[in-house]
Amino acid sequence: MPAAQTGIWDAYYRETDPEVRRRLLQSSCEAQPEDGLNALRRALWDLRYTDPGHPGHRVDRLLWQCVNLLCVYKLCGPGFRRKGGAKEVRDAMRTMGFEEARPYGGPGREELYREFRNALRRYFSACRSDRSYRKKYFGIFSMNDRERGEKLARDAWRLSVGIGERFGLRRELEPFSRAVKDQFFASVAEPQALWDGCAAAAHRRKRHGGPSAAGSGES
Repeated sequence: MPAAQTGIWDAYYRETDPEVRRRLLQSSCEAQPEDGLNALRRALWDLRYTDPGHPGHRVDRLLWQCVNLLCVYKLCGPGFRRKGGAKEVRDAMRTMGFEEARPYGGPGREELYREFRNALRRYFSACRSDRSYRKKYFGIFSMNDRERGEKLARDAWRLSVGIGERFGLRRELEPFSRAVKDQFFASVAEPQALWDGCAAAAHRRKRHGGPSAAGSGES
């Protein structure tokens, strides 16, 4: 895609407010009517923000799937539940834009990656500001900044690496997995050290016969 066409969409992918994004989507499509990805962008916006049961009600289905996929990962660990977990992940993928992007090939996959980055920017921002995310020990105490950073890293690692490994879906989830890692690295201080800590913990658990990633039952 030409640089001019790429640049016109930068504001759209930086913005996280759904209605502001809708206006930017409309104006950018009008400014570049020949852009072959406009139909995909419109489809991804509709899929993400429209509630099929209540079309006038705004939702964020990608934000919800970040939470949902973490729950699937934690509840469907090694053993007989893994097959059911893979089905749950595939069902989630149907609401995330993978099927819509597939006919567009590589450019569509990259556009889906950018949409995922946008959703994950909103997700990580919400995690950092949400008081309930900082709670531990049944909500009695709050985490300090270091503990919160480690928790965010664990969740990012599970979304990016853990789910694909546990359910055998690394190739299918690639644009989402890549977006999680890239946005995590853009969102926190010293991300490499946090990420390496999660990878090392996963390696230790594998070596000792435990779950295949950083703890299926941890918070």
